[in-house]
Amino acid sequence: MARELPGLGWETTVVTRSDSHRQGRWESGDDSLLERIGLEALVERVPDREAEGGVTPSLLPGLPPIAQPLGRRVIEVARREQPSVVLLTMSPFFLSELVEPLRAVCDARIVVDLRDPWALDYWPIYRDRGRFRRQEELMLRCLRSIDGVVMNTPSARTEVLRFFAGRLPDGFESRIATIENGYDAADFEGIRESCDRDVLEIVHTGTFHCEHLPCNRSFLDRLLDFRRHERAGIDRSGRTPQHLLQAASTLSERCRDFDREVRFRFVGHVDPSLERCIEHSGIASKVELPGYLPHEQSVTALGRAGALFLPGAGLPAGIEDLIVPGKTYEYIASGRPILAAIGHGDGRRLLEEAGGAYICDPSDPDSIVDQLKRLHHDWRTGLFEGEGTRDMSVVQRYERANLAANLSAFLESILEHAPATCD
Repeated sequence: MARELPGLGWETTVVTRSDSHRQGRWESGDDSLLERIGLEALVERVPDREAEGGVTPSLLPGLPPIAQPLGRRVIEVARREQPSVVLLTMSPFFLSELVEPLRAVCDARIVVDLRDPWALDYWPIYRDRGRFRRQEELMLRCLRSIDGVVMNTPSARTEVLRFFAGRLPDGFESRIATIENGYDAADFEGIRESCDRDVLEIVHTGTFHCEHLPCNRSFLDRLLDFRRHERAGIDRSGRTPQHLLQAASTLSERCRDFDREVRFRFVGHVDPSLERCIEHSGIASKVELPGYLPHEQSVTALGRAGALFLPGAGLPAGIEDLIVPGKTYEYIASGRPILAAIGHGDGRRLLEEAGGAYICDPSDPDSIVDQLKRLHHDWRTGLFEGEGTRDMSVVQRYERANLAANLSAFLESILEHAPATCD
């Protein structure tokens, strides 16, 4: 968005952390992406610590110590530039604490971009019910005080309006938009190739969640489960390669061709819990772990894969997933077949509409075996070759230039409303 918005008439300043901050599991550095922003957007980087000496700055309530310098810079930039819009992209969700201080220094419309649905997300596990209730209260307070909110799936938008019905300001429905994740069309120019006729390599990009598997959880963790709270009892093992590899092991025993021809390549963060999961599968020799790759190399891996693996959490009956994994949009743009072990929700509907997916239940081993077997059969018979397996008119809706235009139009509409007031 920082690359696209200037071309749509928005003078854009990004305030973010220093590129030398200590990076964790979810924030691998990738200079190749930063190079794409260009000179049109100004990027102000903020160190995690204040410079030594001078006057001790006042604290911003609600922000942890590590976020205080960033919060103060956001306020400083807003006071100096008097922007039309301040767009707070979350998580971390404590950035909502900046809304009231921002109101005090500028007349900007304040919009939050919820890349995950915060308290409505089915994935987080809270230490107890009270902590969940506090997040729910913080989310409601934020929604009531802002001018606009961006959700990244239609289901998440619907759930916000349903869950907080009767507690949101009048007319709030016109202030909440859906703008999904997406892909850059230029990434996939010239990288689609005919798949290997000797080996079917199934590729996954991103980070697995193997820490939730029983073999990777301590006795104390399991003992404390009775106190913890989550919105719905989901099966987190679906977001690991465990069931995929078990299905592959079953098929390898049944079919020599499958055993000889199918391999897996998992591109992304590698940790001991993933390594243990693969080792316990009994087919570790079929799995390659190249580790994290820069974006360009990761996208190339998609375009040259025999097929792609898209995992999702298992959901209780009657519950739809409120998120679509970000990789889904690049997966469909790659043109490659997708083995999608995901539950009901916008992600499954997108794959069904776009075509070229082998959809199975993440919590049903037999379902995964059936679709993996079908995938292998179609590869052997050459069904993947040629055009027409994916509806590109569907895919193109999620090209980032189109999404940026949607965001621009939404921000323009927010400017037509009077500013909200903090409760």
